[in-house]
Amino acid sequence: MKNHRIIKLGLILPDNSDIKDYQIKILNSLKKNKSFKIKLFKINNFQKNNTFIKNLFFLESKFYKKRTLNSNKIINFLKKYKKISYEELKSYYKKDIDLFINLSGKNISNKLIGIKKIFWEIVYGSENFQMFPVCFNDVVDEKPYSKIKIIELINRDFKLIDEGFFNIKNYAILHQEFIFEKTTVLLFKSLNLFKSYNLNYKKINKLKVINKNISFFKILKYYYKNYFLNLVNKNKYINWQILTAHKKKIFDLKYSKKNAVFNGEKITIRKNQINYDFIILDIPKSRIGAKLVDLYIKDITDKKQFEKLEVLKYSKDYYRKQGTGRPTKKDRRELDNYQDSEWFYEHIQ
Repeated sequence: MKNHRIIKLGLILPDNSDIKDYQIKILNSLKKNKSFKIKLFKINNFQKNNTFIKNLFFLESKFYKKRTLNSNKIINFLKKYKKISYEELKSYYKKDIDLFINLSGKNISNKLIGIKKIFWEIVYGSENFQMFPVCFNDVVDEKPYSKIKIIELINRDFKLIDEGFFNIKNYAILHQEFIFEKTTVLLFKSLNLFKSYNLNYKKINKLKVINKNISFFKILKYYYKNYFLNLVNKNKYINWQILTAHKKKIFDLKYSKKNAVFNGEKITIRKNQINYDFIILDIPKSRIGAKLVDLYIKDITDKKQFEKLEVLKYSKDYYRKQGTGRPTKKDRRELDNYQDSEWFYEHIQ
């Protein structure tokens, strides 16, 4: 049997209180994969996230993903870490590690220039600012996408391993959790390429990643746009479905801003290129089943509209007799399924 390459990984993690769901998922997946052996490291005197900034986003706490620390194996495994300083990490020479990956949530590559082992850094956003929430500037400035980059550092050389571009979500914490999910996908893709020696490196200039707190002005701008304006405009868009439907002439009501109908009123509904006319006989007190709708409305649609429907049916008919000529896509799928079936192989071949 062919021997598979085993990669010895050194994962740099934050304190257990700051560990997130995506980091636990990465740990779980790596532990189950026999191609990887992992050791855990934590940086001495590691700077924690600013709790004040975190508390400013209390309205979006519902978007946080719950940590899945249910397994005792993971809890016990997280306790088996080694404390290490930046200098020790920089000069690490032992053969028990092939590759260091920084999953701490803080960029530390600037302090490790000259490192002896391969070191991977995950950088969020196009401006190389590491902040909480991640890619916050992309959300506030309404950029078309957020960028995730995986950077390799060895000695003094920086290389781009892979990068991904992802859509922007409306809320900062929701977007952060979405970006963390995509980080997992991008990281495993890069690890599999690293294992098979298929990485396409792209040399880049010295990368300076700045860990900074978001400005108070940006927070005000974010809350003004996402919460204050939405609250002011709530009444304006409360019946947006009816309003947009009226503009598209799906519903033909007497007034464009109307949000109710009354007894004896005539309404027109356009569906499948046919205009259906109804008179409201009565308003039900609560929601009713589809079979009871005829008790409350009267259909007065002109017969000419149904003649149009018959013409439409003929226009959609096949230009050939069924079963003759070139097969359609649907016919081709059915033929392929038939030929792939067990009965076909047993009786025909």
